[in-house]
Amino acid sequence: MVNAANIGTELPRAKIGGLAIELGEAFALNTELQEAADSAALSAAAELDGFAGAIARATTATTAFGPNKEEWDIGGPATVQIASETFLSATACGSPPCTPGSSLLLPPDPSPTGDVAATTDVEAAYVRVVTKTNSVSANLASLLTGRSLIKTQAVATAGRNAIVCLDVPLMICNPSEVDGNGDLPPSLVAGQEILVTDGGETMIHPGDWGFLCPPSNPSCGAGDSGTWLASASSTATQCNSAIMNTKPGVNTGPITKSYNYRFAQNLPAPAGAQIAFNTVSYPADPALTSSSRLSNSTSASWDPGAAGGYWATAHPGVSYPPIGLTKSGPGNTATRFDVYNWENSTGDSTTNPPYSIPAGSYNPNGTQTIATNTARVMNIGIANCIAENEKGRWHGPGISYFQAFLTAPLTTSNIYLEVIKQYTFGSSGSVHNNVALYR
Repeated sequence: MVNAANIGTELPRAKIGGLAIELGEAFALNTELQEAADSAALSAAAELDGFAGAIARATTATTAFGPNKEEWDIGGPATVQIASETFLSATACGSPPCTPGSSLLLPPDPSPTGDVAATTDVEAAYVRVVTKTNSVSANLASLLTGRSLIKTQAVATAGRNAIVCLDVPLMICNPSEVDGNGDLPPSLVAGQEILVTDGGETMIHPGDWGFLCPPSNPSCGAGDSGTWLASASSTATQCNSAIMNTKPGVNTGPITKSYNYRFAQNLPAPAGAQIAFNTVSYPADPALTSSSRLSNSTSASWDPGAAGGYWATAHPGVSYPPIGLTKSGPGNTATRFDVYNWENSTGDSTTNPPYSIPAGSYNPNGTQTIATNTARVMNIGIANCIAENEKGRWHGPGISYFQAFLTAPLTTSNIYLEVIKQYTFGSSGSVHNNVALYR
């Protein structure tokens, strides 16, 4: 670069103004390139949602970010061109912003130490964009540098910061994870049932489950996680990072009791006298086993109207399907949650009137309250336990979230969850990505 202290002695005074113009053009060009790199990186990072096709969508966004124009290149005004993009699973920059993307006219570092390349959609959390090199004339500057051009380019790294605006008291290990190489979360549909098993201190296998600490107390004890489990809302009450903190242990004592508070079991007085809502257990999918934790997503695994099935036992003499029953499951079938809602709101006026759901809420543990009409609805996080080596007390990212219907109380180490809906990462909503420039 030009040494300002030597300008007066090395150049005639009349040429100083011309040199200032050349340097001004170079800085202006660099600014244009940096703005383009920043825009491209942010556009790409917004697509990195951890689902299939994330890298492909981000690549498209990188090339379609514009139009970003540069006006100062020696070749004349043109669209800024991207030289390369690299997807990363980790960056040496802990939190944005770090250092400037291009260090003005100095050559930027296109591959900083500490960056880790991503190889799968689920791993890609950051993207580094490098522009092609542009230049301006350096007729006067060449007297000092020996070069007829001032060349510059820009680098920008952007990443996603997943935000979850949900109460999430329970997590499960990704039932679709196979080898720990960043497996994608399952694509869940309403009516699918998931069998999850308590892995205790060794929780790491696909389909294991673990209790979470509340965001306000990431190093919680059993009592705190029990309170959170019993009273976490099914709707958004706060927004936090998509980092989950597990409370290790087995399903005994306060944990089992807290889960089953949602079925009005063992409620301390006077709460027990306040509860009168549907606590019926719904049959599990017989195809679910320790090696097959997720039911079919394209055909119903539970038929309430089958001969001798649930409906015949619970509603004798009532034709199936009854008027008013919603069918939101695979193949236009009724899910357990659909039946639950029909029983709660409609029922049968002759043999089975609607369950009584008191207005307001009940207090299961003396600390927090939960609405009775959503007591059996819970938000669940999914993590890649093998890849994260998740066991014991663990602190790590959730890769997906879904809302589940609790089909039965916790009596053994197994929990059966029926999917109500899966949340998808987007630019807004209950689960969304904030994007930021890291450097």
